Amino acid sequence: MFKLGAITVGQSPRTDVTDDIMGIFQGKVEILERGALDGLTVEDIDKLAPDAGEYVLVSRMRDGSQVSFSEQKILPRIQECIEQLEAEGVKMILFFCTGEFDYKFKSRVPLIFPCDLISRLIPVLCGDRQLIVVTPTQRQVQQSQEKWRKYVNDVVTVAASHGDGGNRTGMQKDQRTSGPLVAMDCIGYSFAEAGGCRKNREDSGSFPHHGGPGDIGIVRYLRPDCELRKGKKTKMYAHQGHKCIQRRQKQKESCIMHIKT
Repeated sequence: MFKLGAITVGQSPRTDVTDDIMGIFQGKVEILERGALDGLTVEDIDKLAPDAGEYVLVSRMRDGSQVSFSEQKILPRIQECIEQLEAEGVKMILFFCTGEFDYKFKSRVPLIFPCDLISRLIPVLCGDRQLIVVTPTQRQVQQSQEKWRKYVNDVVTVAASHGDGGNRTGMQKDQRTSGPLVAMDCIGYSFAEAGGCRKNREDSGSFPHHGGPGDIGIVRYLRPDCELRKGKKTKMYAHQGHKCIQRRQKQKESCIMHIKT
């Protein structure tokens, strides 16, 4: 059985994530998890609070609570997680985090960063239109704006904590959120929350109902296994996503993408 390592910047196990993705592996993959905050107490994590200018990460504790902390201060702990998983024989390591890591980790196996994949797909899917980004806390809004403006010109970021991923309040109160593509920029948002987000947008009139089995690529959310299982699928989905966008531009319809790679 293929051993896949998974690292969360919070505490493992991340059953909220694995419950969504295990089915795609059809019982052929064993996931071994490690967390950068494993073994730490709330008091320990308080000491990792971000200083001014440091990149803010938000993740989940084992008890389900949400915490925020500095990316820079947990980098050595992430490196330890990599080394532990390598010692257990994993063939690849997937990060359960969509944050950007401006750091060169040492690893003998491939490291898969969701942000690296999504940052290449978003411009193709979005084109010149507005991108709406949902991020867990208000503290991340500004850094999210700066992050996504490197790839898309028109970006609006709203905050919605895990469990409020449908975000009926945030996007409906913010009159700027008229864009056709919503990126839920945290691994902690579930597929169910992505569906809830879409339904709320449709109910509000911001997201006209669409249908048709041919609307693949960017309808609802990107298949989470496409980059990991078959590399050719990435190009296929990007191509189909572009064609789908062209159709929707003509029909004045909208679509949603859930970041869950």
